[in-house]
Amino acid sequence: MHSEKNETADDLAFCIINTTADEIIKYQPELNLNDIQKDVLDLFEKNSYTILQSEFSDYMRARQLFAGAAVESVNEICFDLLDDVLIEEEDEYLTINQEYFKKLLTHD
Repeated sequence: MHSEKNETADDLAFCIINTTADEIIKYQPELNLNDIQKDVLDLFEKNSYTILQSEFSDYMRARQLFAGAAVESVNEICFDLLDDVLIEEEDEYLTINQEYFKKLLTHD
């Protein structure tokens, strides 16, 4: 005897969301910051705008990047907007002026 198997299929609905179009742009688009530069700025923001030079060097070394080159590239790209350097060396620390940082943001 042949028995028939009665199969039912649940209806599935797929929703594709375009996340890139809805992505919030944090930094001024005209700066054209690359991902590394954004990462550096985010790191300073998370550390209250000051970080030990040794910690920053370790952070960059873990990403196989040079700390000095990263600081220089961020300062260079932000100079036109700020008319000053963004990341400054103070003793053993690297510091960002919070007012300067706010100027880089698309919102306050």
